[in-house]
This record gives sequence, structure tokens and C-alpha cells, in this order.
Amino acid sequence: MKHCGGCDLDLEQSMFSARRRSPDGLQTQCRDCMSVYKASWYRRANKAELARVEFIRLLAKRGMTLADYEAMCVEQNDRCLICGQPCERGRLSVDHDHLTDRVRGLLCRGCNFGIGLLGDDPDRLQAAAAYLRRSARVLLLGE
Repeated sequence: MKHCGGCDLDLEQSMFSARRRSPDGLQTQCRDCMSVYKASWYRRANKAELARVEFIRLLAKRGMTLADYEAMCVEQNDRCLICGQPCERGRLSVDHDHLTDRVRGLLCRGCNFGIGLLGDDPDRLQAAAAYLRRSARVLLLGE
């Protein structure tokens, strides 16, 4: 009998695959638990690879290569061009002009969404900034 670290059961040794490096010559988990573990590992690995492929496709759609993107990151010191914050989730978004499709730079997700939701309209962005300044003044001065 051997204890399985996956299902927490005591099973016959025939339920375990061989492992040369192990002191008893067997895996620490039974065959069933190992197959579940391997399937979940492959799903995670495949998701990461798929995300990378999708990112490379997005860059190609913008006329960029991964090397172009990395060069822009270095040029911007891995920081958003609007707020100057470093990217928290691993990569900066490729910002582009929706009319011409020309790449403008790399932005954090929040700044990219913000200007996109305001329609890339400088007048709306300035109006939003003025609104925030007025609100802050009202709160600080009690006006």
C-alpha cells in the first residue's frame, strides 16, 4: 500500500507509475491524480501560449512586430505615456488612432480605456479634466 498525495487515499502500489528519482521508485500521486494534474497543467500552458499568439496577431494588425513592441517599451521606459505609471499586469496596450489606425504609443489599460471611452476626442477629455478640477476645488474649499 502507498499513500496518494493527490486524492489522499491509501492505494495498491500497482496504481502508481514508476519514478526513478523517488526513494520507493514510484510517483507521489496515483495514475488518476497524475492524469488530472497533467491535464490542468497543459490547459494552463496552452492558455498562456494562446494569449501570446493572440498578442502577436494584434501587433501584426497594427503593423508591428514583437521586436517593434519591445523597442517601444524600452523607449518609454516600460511606462504609460499618459500617467507615467509602470505597467502592472505585464504589458502595455498599443494605443492607435481609430480613424487612421496609426499607432500612437503604449498606454496602461486604464488610460487606454479612458481615452477610448471618451471617443478619442480631445475636447471631451479637456471637459472631463475641467469637471474633475471643479469637483476637487468644491470639495477642498467647500464652495
